Amino acid sequence: MIVNSKRLLPALAAAAIALSAMPALSATTQDAAGAPDAHPKVDSPVLFGSIDTMPANLVSNIIGHEVYTEDEKDLGTVSDIVLDDSNRMIALKVGVGGFLGVDETYLAVPIGDVRFSYVDGHLRIGTDLVEQDIRDATGH
Repeated sequence: MIVNSKRLLPALAAAAIALSAMPALSATTQDAAGAPDAHPKVDSPVLFGSIDTMPANLVSNIIGHEVYTEDEKDLGTVSDIVLDDSNRMIALKVGVGGFLGVDETYLAVPIGDVRFSYVDGHLRIGTDLVEQDIRDATGH
């Protein structure tokens, strides 16, 4: 597969900006009262290692990650992130069904139906969808 880095890098940067703006994504920084901030603060260029991030703050940790339905079934794998005209993340493109990419169907799962959590220190991506929602969307 040939990847056009001139198009990929700006898209990843825009997605990273959108992710950092999502209130459901949290970082480990703390405010003056000791409460966790909603996301890392980057007001000017700094060394990446000097900001605290959680796995859900990085697009590279979300793409390729499994998504689970409300009824704990494996929905599929995140293959891309959909941004709107304001560079805000609006959906996850999730590959469902098929085998090794053959006969796979892609769903755009609205970001409002997605939740990021941590189970035993690992990122877990869940959705409010249930198996019937997926059947209705895919026609299967």
